[in-house]
Amino acid sequence: MKNALLPALAPLHINERPLSSFEYYHASVGRHPATVLAAREVVAVVEGRQDEASPVAWQAVLASVAAQHPGCRLRLSGDRWQAHWTSDGLPPALRQLPDVDWDGRSSQGDEFLYATPLSLEEGPTCEFIVAGRGAHTKVIFRALHAVMDGLGAIHFLLDLFRALRGEPLQGCNAAYSDVDLMRHLPSQRPSYSRASPVTLDAADVSAPPGGR
Repeated sequence: MKNALLPALAPLHINERPLSSFEYYHASVGRHPATVLAAREVVAVVEGRQDEASPVAWQAVLASVAAQHPGCRLRLSGDRWQAHWTSDGLPPALRQLPDVDWDGRSSQGDEFLYATPLSLEEGPTCEFIVAGRGAHTKVIFRALHAVMDGLGAIHFLLDLFRALRGEPLQGCNAAYSDVDLMRHLPSQRPSYSRASPVTLDAADVSAPPGGR
């Protein structure tokens, strides 16, 4: 892989910078008093057998990983054009729910996921949940989308599993935002191809029930 040939970036423990336009958008969703939208979150669910562990043991592992990932400690300061991140916020909270019986495959029975509110300003902005027990344990990580996207959540979980296995942590080395990354990538003219879309009122016998 080409990335393997690139020099390693220094590990990052502190991250302070202005919000990108995308982050500002995700931070704004669900915040107006009259909105019908919920705050935008990223939720990652991993299912697998998990031996019983005490809250103290889980908290120790979570603290060691959070120290290497400033993104999970971000808090929002300022507003409008002065909005910026500081990484001195609260680390991810821990909830252990051994009696929760959720199959993880639908929204039915997932009310427990959102029982604890997350806050951009007050924190925490992320939460770690261990639900169920034995072969049906769910390891769940939820975060406000403004501070972390899906890949960020998976990156955090991968390091958490490294910590559980006693392996060295990879940590974080990215002090730039998603928009910063886009601005430094070469742009290419998109290739357009002519298409003949089906009209909205055309019948399609091959379409499954429910239409297009």
